[in-house]
Amino acid sequence: MVEQIKDNLESDRSSIKLFEVAKPELYRRNAFRVLGLPVGATMRDIKRRQTKLKMREKLGVNSTAEKGGYLPLKPPPDKDDIAKAMQCLQDPETRLLDELSWFWPQDLGSSEDDGLKLLANNKLNDALALWVKCEAQGTSNKVSTHNLAVLYHALALDLEHKARSRPLNEKQMEAYRRCWKGAYKRWAKLLYDEGFWSRLAARIRILNDPRLTTGSAHRIQNSLPKALLLINAKIALQAAENGKKQDVQRHIMLMQKSGFEQVLVNEALRDALSNIRQRIKMICAPAESKANENPEQADKIALQLLKDAKPLLSVVDQLLPAEDLTRSSAHDEVALKALQCQTVYVSKTEDWKGFLEQLENILPLAASKTILSRIEENIEIAKKLIKIKMCFFCEQDQGDDDAAIEVAMYGNVMRIPTGRNQIRITWQHTKVKVLRCSERKSYHDMMGNWSGGLCVLAGIIGIAGFWVHWLVGLICIIVCACVGAGIGQSIAKSKVPYEIKPESDKKSFHLIKELKSKGWEFGERPPQQ
Repeated sequence: MVEQIKDNLESDRSSIKLFEVAKPELYRRNAFRVLGLPVGATMRDIKRRQTKLKMREKLGVNSTAEKGGYLPLKPPPDKDDIAKAMQCLQDPETRLLDELSWFWPQDLGSSEDDGLKLLANNKLNDALALWVKCEAQGTSNKVSTHNLAVLYHALALDLEHKARSRPLNEKQMEAYRRCWKGAYKRWAKLLYDEGFWSRLAARIRILNDPRLTTGSAHRIQNSLPKALLLINAKIALQAAENGKKQDVQRHIMLMQKSGFEQVLVNEALRDALSNIRQRIKMICAPAESKANENPEQADKIALQLLKDAKPLLSVVDQLLPAEDLTRSSAHDEVALKALQCQTVYVSKTEDWKGFLEQLENILPLAASKTILSRIEENIEIAKKLIKIKMCFFCEQDQGDDDAAIEVAMYGNVMRIPTGRNQIRITWQHTKVKVLRCSERKSYHDMMGNWSGGLCVLAGIIGIAGFWVHWLVGLICIIVCACVGAGIGQSIAKSKVPYEIKPESDKKSFHLIKELKSKGWEFGERPPQQ
């Protein structure tokens, strides 16, 4: 049991180390490339090289002027790069990973061969041709295939690094595509080649460090595909954060055509997004408690939450497919927290109109049916309450109880004979409140005042007509009253720059119409007959 636990811990540590170095700068930070040393260098060689590099830096001599290193860095490494490289080589696991991602000699006991000599003299095409030829002939340890994988991969990432400062031209883009294709093709070949991994296990035995076991080779083999994919995933992440959607799609396509399983592709993308996912959680975590502390401002807290989270969700959306659970959970977490904040706000303020507007903004963010249904239910509740609480006459502003119109109605009338030609009448009575805002009440009052005033004037004119003949006077009263009422309403309407229902439209209020459809009538009580 103890040995099994120890083995599991070593496995986790090896995988973690590999995933840590799996970055776009994998080859630019490779200790052997920085120091210009072969993978078989001893600690004595390494210290000697460090001293030499320090001396050259002190004298101001460009370290790339000396031949011997493979793919010399431009600009050359500084003292911090050299110090980090030395530190890496003192850790056996990190050194082993740097050896894996650098060029190997054909013979395990040698430090150089024909291909490496060509590479050291910057004859890349010649080295490439030699390794392709050796690869075609086939060997038991696949060293040529490994070196081709490293060369293509390093060149592809160097071009990726160059593209950060200026766009690649057509020739460079062609080389870029060829290098990525060549790299993944070779790494996929090596993954299940036992001769290659036996060679790595043999190298572990030569290093003879108790912190390394031959089982480390097996653990690296299991973790390698995801580590390679993770490099592209991290580049895609950087592109998404910088708004370069085309670059995002290119690297996702490279991953999908890598030859590795789609499950690993998705895992690598999710791992690359782990920091983004954590940032979303940190944004969402305090939102509800802040809203409860200050409910009147909870809508603003929700708006800020959405403002902060939407760019992060956009990054997630660019890397993961719509059906991915990580993507869905990120969306649902933001949508749910925003909904909770808005619920706190409307419970305190009863601003249902504002609540509805914000829910309609939140709805597109939700991913799962559960959260979608919850938001949709709240939207329907808000719509109903808004309709009930809104001014019936303008359908814009919230109604005011003090300005409401009460309409008396009666219904369910029953006439029960009680003998001796007597009937007992029973009925139900209610007063329907038609909500109205104070501004529309003022308008209705103004309309009534104008109509009333002109009706009085019409009456005066009608009375004057009686002096001529009583019939003339009566006709004058009727005509002038009608005309006066119409003119009064027209004048009142001209004072308002928008269409408003007249007070008489209260009879078309939905609750009144519903009661009318059930036989109810206007008034306090039915006629007593």
